[in-house]
Amino acid sequence: MFAPRGSSFTVATSDRGALSFVVLAAVLTAALAACAGAAPARPTSSPLPSTPSPATPSPEPSALPSVAPTAAPTVAPTPSPTPPIVTAGEPTCASSQLQIAYSQALGGGAAGSFVVALGIWNRGSRPCKLRGWATVQFLNPTGGLVPAHWVETTSDFSGSAESRVVSLLPCAGAGGCAPDSTPAAYISVAGDDVIEPCVTAASVRVVVPGSSTPVVVNLRASGFEDGQIFCSDGEVWLLPILSPFSVLGPQLP
Repeated sequence: MFAPRGSSFTVATSDRGALSFVVLAAVLTAALAACAGAAPARPTSSPLPSTPSPATPSPEPSALPSVAPTAAPTVAPTPSPTPPIVTAGEPTCASSQLQIAYSQALGGGAAGSFVVALGIWNRGSRPCKLRGWATVQFLNPTGGLVPAHWVETTSDFSGSAESRVVSLLPCAGAGGCAPDSTPAAYISVAGDDVIEPCVTAASVRVVVPGSSTPVVVNLRASGFEDGQIFCSDGEVWLLPILSPFSVLGPQLP
């Protein structure tokens, strides 16, 4: 037997609608899930301006070009000059072979004091020696004695010196015998020009140790046309005969 046609259609329609609803619900559920999972779109905006980093200052050029340091050349120290060695049997200098003159290079002075140096040259043909204090006397322009108080000492304004044997090389082979050349030895005469009374010496008479013959030396020079002035009532300090090597260096060969 067949069921009625109307009831069969009713059932089919109802089943189709339920199926369509189920499919539609599934599609909506999937769409909502997709929308929920998607990240929200960001609004577009112009990028922020970047802040420039501060510029590193360039080093200023130096005023002078850089020069690499160089090592200073090594200079050998100059040995201290030493006087000639006295040889065995060297004779004492005789006045006849000596030349004595005022030596400005070895003289000098400071405020209130001065030093007069009398250079000694050996005009002989071989070395000779001297030691000790010379005998010195001041003379006026007419050759008369000028009173003075002589003090033999080992220390004065110019320094100090012990009494030692000094060897005098012949000046003919040691730089010449001119008064402006280096003498073989010298006499230091010191005084002051402040404390009165004062005396003026136009020349000086010198007798070297071991001799009795005097040598007269002119003390007049530029600025001292009348001679050298000594004060302290003519008090004068006299050092022993010295070698000039410690002051002027060795004589030229």
